[in-house]
Amino acid sequence: MKSSLVLPRPFRTGLVIVAVLAATGWAMQPLDGPIRQELLKDEPELRLDSLADVLGQGVTVGLLGGFRTLVADFLFLKAAMDWEDERLPATIAGLKLATIVDPRSLYFWLNGGSMIALDMSNWRINEAGGFTKVPKARQAQIDREQAALGLAFLEDARRFHPHAWSLYFKMGFIRQMLAQRIKGTDPAGAREELLRAAELYRVASEQPHAPYFLARVHAIFLGEAGRPEEAYAAWVKLYPTLPKAPDDLGYARMPKKTPPPSEDEIAAAAASNVLGHIRELEKQLGIPPEKAFQP
Repeated sequence: MKSSLVLPRPFRTGLVIVAVLAATGWAMQPLDGPIRQELLKDEPELRLDSLADVLGQGVTVGLLGGFRTLVADFLFLKAAMDWEDERLPATIAGLKLATIVDPRSLYFWLNGGSMIALDMSNWRINEAGGFTKVPKARQAQIDREQAALGLAFLEDARRFHPHAWSLYFKMGFIRQMLAQRIKGTDPAGAREELLRAAELYRVASEQPHAPYFLARVHAIFLGEAGRPEEAYAAWVKLYPTLPKAPDDLGYARMPKKTPPPSEDEIAAAAASNVLGHIRELEKQLGIPPEKAFQP
């Protein structure tokens, strides 16, 4: 199964990029020759740290000068072409090159993490005989291996994007998907992965400009992992912080903002939905009315 890769924004066409690079006189030879060969040998998908050693400190910027973004776009396009052909080592080589040439593009990191953790797991299982023939335990092992590689790739991104909520969300999503894929063979391991996913969603929710749904996802997956008490505490902590409509309980005590929250913000916060989760958990946990949460 392919991930939904959609090439974004200012990606130039391959022909235009090649023409510009050729006009500079060096046209990618310093990067696409010995470096790529070094990356492709000895199964580089298992050695994600090799490229930094190959390039050396500061070499990338010195080689590329003002064409850094342009070259990174070209390299990512090449990696996307290799991804389409399910060429695993070449795809990882291209992703690593693109992110080292220009680590400022969060898009490269997020899509690369998904490719490595999710798509490449499917490729390896299909290459080994397919989902109907490869034993479930072996599939789970492959899923774990690729998730670890994808998460390591995204950990590198934290150096450049420490406050990007989407980065932590992507890491949580990979752990969530891993939990789903291994639950049949390792239920305890799946619950642990859900807890790790929930924690990453919590961290994501605390980053600047994070959407409201992340805090809800954090609480939901605490419950999914068998931690209803912790989920309840998370819901109760969240509710007072949310913007509310005038008919929502706790409206008068909600945090005052200037300007006041818009209708879109109030809808996105979904305070009534959060309160509904609180009431459901109070019933589940047997919390008496006199000790129930008071908005």
